[in-house]
Amino acid sequence: MNCDQLNYYNLQILDRWGNLLFESQNKENGWNGKFEEISMPPGVYPYVIQYQLHNEDKNIKAGELTLIK
Repeated sequence: MNCDQLNYYNLQILDRWGNLLFESQNKENGWNGKFEEISMPPGVYPYVIQYQLHNEDKNIKAGELTLIK
């Protein structure tokens, strides 16, 4: 995927109950492992990325990331 051609981008990091911990519409801004300046404990966190490339439909990718400290 060529990120220079993104028309839309949204990243969400959730906790295990589905509460939003982090959200960004800037592809350069990633999650630092904190929620409200408090470091989250190591564990598995779901993510959802929505994006749209030039002249294409919106796509959704979801999965889990493992936070290690």
